[in-house]
Amino acid sequence: MLRRLMVLGLLVGVGNPSSAEDMTTLQYLVKNGAVIKATSRQGRPIEMHVTYKEDGTSVMTGLGPQELSGRWRAVDDRFCTSNEMSPAETCFEIPAGMKPGDSFNVTTALGEAVLTVNE
Repeated sequence: MLRRLMVLGLLVGVGNPSSAEDMTTLQYLVKNGAVIKATSRQGRPIEMHVTYKEDGTSVMTGLGPQELSGRWRAVDDRFCTSNEMSPAETCFEIPAGMKPGDSFNVTTALGEAVLTVNE
């Protein structure tokens, strides 16, 4: 129940801002999704495409032939995610002022990665 209230509270903040200039990094992530570039444990580059839905769920592609379902939530300035492959929640700081096309470093279950907000 608490999780649903937290997501509902976020949706109020994620709703339609008065202009694109008023949007937060979190709002851009939920509206546009992201690309996460990392290196696999075998040393191969990985490019994952993630869609974050307003209901707190996510869908990831790029790690194989099928989609990977997950969940997300935001707590203060931290963005927390989990998915079928990595059920343990991983959180990272959401930097302020990021816009579509901007990138920032995050730590994921795979280690260090670069997250780019989709345009």
